[in-house]
Amino acid sequence: MKEVYFKGFRRMGTNSPLESIMFDPETKSLSTCQTLNEALTSRVLKANTLHPVLPKRLSVSLPTTEFPGAYRPEGILFTTTQKPSYCTPFDLMALTDGDKFNHEDYGSNFLKGYQEFVFSNFDSMSASFQNSSQAVKALNIFRTLQGLTPLKVNLGYNEICFEEDIRFKPIALVGVSPEIKELSAKHRLKKHGTVNAYLIHINHPVRHPIKNFRELVHLSLGSMFDGYQGLAQERG
Repeated sequence: MKEVYFKGFRRMGTNSPLESIMFDPETKSLSTCQTLNEALTSRVLKANTLHPVLPKRLSVSLPTTEFPGAYRPEGILFTTTQKPSYCTPFDLMALTDGDKFNHEDYGSNFLKGYQEFVFSNFDSMSASFQNSSQAVKALNIFRTLQGLTPLKVNLGYNEICFEEDIRFKPIALVGVSPEIKELSAKHRLKKHGTVNAYLIHINHPVRHPIKNFRELVHLSLGSMFDGYQGLAQERG
């Protein structure tokens, strides 16, 4: 079974379309890489993340019941035949001396020994860290030893990095905005309100028995919270 990844998209302005953003660490400027509609039309996701010591990369996540979070509330679920270059059990920027975990940290320095949290594939990563909570606990110990503040929240998501543009097959859209509804109809794709809603859908007892009832409740509560986040982003 192919992995289903999630790529989040955002808006630079209230009336802007959902898009991926290119941030230049040298000039501190933001520019549009591609819109969600452009990605769906071309079936190509472009690498859009720059860092002084890393090749340009496309950062996505692989949502699972153990890593149910998402960096952004809206975007696309997809599969690809291309293999990622590496992955981490949380946001890669948590391994730098930055503290924003967004594009402002893309010029930050990586911490000494950060490589212990970087894996060549998802299977080897999940063998070391079975879930997000376990990974963030280890991260906080690591950050404390580096003299940095521990994270106060569980990021909930992993980061999967491709060092190239990738061709993809769309599976579904995620979000609650009118644009998501329009693109869903235009490109004939399913839509889910949140990443958690998608996880609940694929783990439905009729399709694939979920491990236990508590896990299903956890996903349901996460889905409600993510839905509120998505609405807040639309209004903010």
